[in-house]
Amino acid sequence: MPWKVINQMDLKIQLVHDWDEGYFSISALSQKYGISRPTVYKWLKRYKHSGIGGLKEESRAPKHCPNRTPLYRNDYNHDRPHESLHDQTPSDC
Repeated sequence: MPWKVINQMDLKIQLVHDWDEGYFSISALSQKYGISRPTVYKWLKRYKHSGIGGLKEESRAPKHCPNRTPLYRNDYNHDRPHESLHDQTPSDC
């Protein structure tokens, strides 16, 4: 007999359904589904705010990187060789 495969989205939908039925507390849901109570609160908050679509996995990539090179520095024309002031003759200045 093959193992029953349940994807994460189905698990989240079932958790929300169990919560809506009112038979389980947050602690009981966390024990039933093997997740932490903060995770249950997070999923219920997302469902309340965005519906079923809010239960989809979100990107974990940072939304802001303070050490990123500013865009104006990336606009430099790399086709020209670097010129320094001491390489120029006085008439070029």
